Amino acid sequence: MGDVTGGDETLPFVYRVTKYDPADRDEGGQYIGTEDLNTGLAGYYDGAVALELLRGMLREGGAWCRLEVAGALSVYLGWDQYVYVGSNELCGRAADRTAELGLFAERRDASPYDVRFDEAGEQRPADETFWARVKWCVSAGDSLALEEGYLRNAYRRHPLTSANVDEVRAGLAPRALLTVLVSGDESCFTAALPDADGVLRARWRTEPAASDLRWTFLKTVHPGQVRRGLVTSVTDTGVFVELVGAEGIVPDPGEVLEAGQETTVEVIEVDMVRERVILSLAPTPIGGHQRP
Repeated sequence: MGDVTGGDETLPFVYRVTKYDPADRDEGGQYIGTEDLNTGLAGYYDGAVALELLRGMLREGGAWCRLEVAGALSVYLGWDQYVYVGSNELCGRAADRTAELGLFAERRDASPYDVRFDEAGEQRPADETFWARVKWCVSAGDSLALEEGYLRNAYRRHPLTSANVDEVRAGLAPRALLTVLVSGDESCFTAALPDADGVLRARWRTEPAASDLRWTFLKTVHPGQVRRGLVTSVTDTGVFVELVGAEGIVPDPGEVLEAGQETTVEVIEVDMVRERVILSLAPTPIGGHQRP
């Protein structure tokens, strides 16, 4: 099991806690015993958030939650009514106490809810640049909505206007997954909400949109770099050049270029909010220039 801060440290002791007796399972591990449908929740109520969480967990494919202390403890509460507990120490007394309560604690190799934060690609954070882009898109006249994933398979949708972006931001759930939508359900760009100190510790990930892939590429582009590109169009605004990851513009090329022509350009400015690169034509280095 990986820790919440994104490190590679694992917890060596994992237990599955369940009300289902291991003796009542077939050879494939499937439970075949009787099931008590009484949830035991009568008289317990801890606010609307807890109620929504329980509703989500009791639906097939519903919500689950994760509680973690980096490198020491993890508790995964699944929608399938299993609880997975991980620890950096052998939990003998806790397992005995679990048995006294009429539950079963079984040693496991890992939890199925453990998702490492080392998947391919980089998760875009909902940092100041992200919110500046949201505001710029709203100011450009786009009809946008923000979809907030606050639990697994549980979402809220917030229509965005130039007047309410800060208010919507302030009310988001910790470590929420965010998707900016245009024209109903078309995904523009996504992000995960970092903690108050600015560190991204969310262990779940968004499904990246085209804008997120451009963001990943633009992070590698810096003023002064010389790159090869392909001219995609020539307009009154300037010459647009594809840089194999994002499109840049040469405002005043100073020479005649045609669509389909390869050229060498120098990066002048990278605008992460508008996701554009300002370029100038650069002479091809002696001996040629290796394509990036």
